[in-house]
Amino acid sequence: GLSPSAAEALLLELARRPPPAVPMLRASRVGVALRRCERHNHAQVAAIASHVLASWRSAAEAEDRRNRRVAALGAASEGEARSGAAASRADISLAPARAHAVVLIGEALSVD
Repeated sequence: GLSPSAAEALLLELARRPPPAVPMLRASRVGVALRRCERHNHAQVAAIASHVLASWRSAAEAEDRRNRRVAALGAASEGEARSGAAASRADISLAPARAHAVVLIGEALSVD
């Protein structure tokens, strides 16, 4: 295995980078390896691994919430289109990037 200092350096590099997308995490199963690092004998390695996992988990949950909101916006738009109410507006399902931006802006403006 890696020395504790090498493991720390690797984990710190992961902590500095933006979290990977959920499909990438699932395909690579890197979370399983990080979970093992949470139980590392070296306390600093365990703490950094725990921090990285918490950060990735939070990002994955946020991505999931955004995807559900975008899907809900698309479903609402399709319902309006069927009723004729959206005839004068652009169909949101044709602009997924726009829908995603609306969700991100809504999250940024929300006060928790």
